[in-house]
Amino acid sequence: MKKELNPVVVIVAIVVVLAGIVAAVVMNGNAGTQKVDVKKIDPADLRDAEPIKRGQPGYRERITDPPTQ
Repeated sequence: MKKELNPVVVIVAIVVVLAGIVAAVVMNGNAGTQKVDVKKIDPADLRDAEPIKRGQPGYRERITDPPTQ
């Protein structure tokens, strides 16, 4: 004779396993982070690169740019 499992027990088991997987990912996801002291960072590292200007290679013209004359 074949015995059937109660669907509620199967659903609870699946939820418990998924919760365990999610908890493990969350716990290990923050393992490599370190706090950074902003006073020790070189200001040049914080500065953004200059954007590409019109006429330079790689510039994509937009319709919002003013027309050139």
